[in-house]
Amino acid sequence: MMKNLLHRVLSFFFPHSCVSCGVRTDEARYTHLCPGCAEYLAASGAVIQSPCVKCSAPAYTDTPGLCYDCSIGAFSFTRNTSMLSYKNPVIRDMVLSFKFESDKLTGRDLAGLLEAPIRDFFSTRQFDLITSIPLSRQSLKARGYNQVDYILDRLNIPHTGLLERKEHPTHQSRLSQKERRESVRGQFPLIPGARPLIRDKKILLIDDIFTTGSTVEEGTVTLLAGGAREIEILTFFRA
Repeated sequence: MMKNLLHRVLSFFFPHSCVSCGVRTDEARYTHLCPGCAEYLAASGAVIQSPCVKCSAPAYTDTPGLCYDCSIGAFSFTRNTSMLSYKNPVIRDMVLSFKFESDKLTGRDLAGLLEAPIRDFFSTRQFDLITSIPLSRQSLKARGYNQVDYILDRLNIPHTGLLERKEHPTHQSRLSQKERRESVRGQFPLIPGARPLIRDKKILLIDDIFTTGSTVEEGTVTLLAGGAREIEILTFFRA
């Protein structure tokens, strides 16, 4: 009771504003979404329509069920499954606030949005190990948390660190597709002692956003070279 009273007092003096449109929010379900943006999100949806069966991109019509990259065998992982579309403007605003403004409250809202589709995903899949794409020490220090691990922890999904990331001078979001592929080459070595853990294992590798697939492909190459049997990808959002 006292906790609820304190929350109401703090909310009165320090009201939250919507991360998407900036207006004051009293939305009950989300911390940082106003009723209007929450309604838009519910009405517009963020489910990916007719995705490629391998990477969740829009499918390529000349090869039924596959996008162009997957039709020419561009990826080493078995498949990627993306939960929601990053093209939804409200989703995009939430993700940017969570990743680049240290907005953990919006991260909590995103975890709530992702909970049902992720539970559905795990109801039909089994893996020997679950791991995530790491941040470099520099990025982790600046941000304060790995955004993927934060959501996994919110959803009580166990995961094991298997990769580390070298320092990278430029954010992936500022690079072209070709530059992304070049920038991540050799960026994800195995952590010391990981080889015995991954040998002959089916591993789920998780990242937040699938854009070109360069990051998860590089992580996949490292894990397969280290002895893993098969790598499947889960990404929270598909650009």
